[in-house]
Amino acid sequence: MKEFGISQAALSSLETEEEKQHYIVTMMKKKLDEDYEKWKKEVEKTEKDIQKHEHINELKKMKFEKERADVYKWLRLKTKYDLMHCSFLNLLIC
Repeated sequence: MKEFGISQAALSSLETEEEKQHYIVTMMKKKLDEDYEKWKKEVEKTEKDIQKHEHINELKKMKFEKERADVYKWLRLKTKYDLMHCSFLNLLIC
């Protein structure tokens, strides 16, 4: 009974069997609702952590793919125009 927060003193102070049953059911429901909310928050936190890690892994994968595609790192043309950079590399390769 202690697990559900049911007080023996409060229970014995109730007069009818119906009041006692109502008290027990109410206290059990309250405890179960609290436990459910606690569990729900833990699940939501875990899901957020999973999404965060998946996003980080996706960014790492994109960075790796970009670096792998850039075979000529040593031949970087310092320009803010990507199109010009690609054209320059194509001229050198061909």
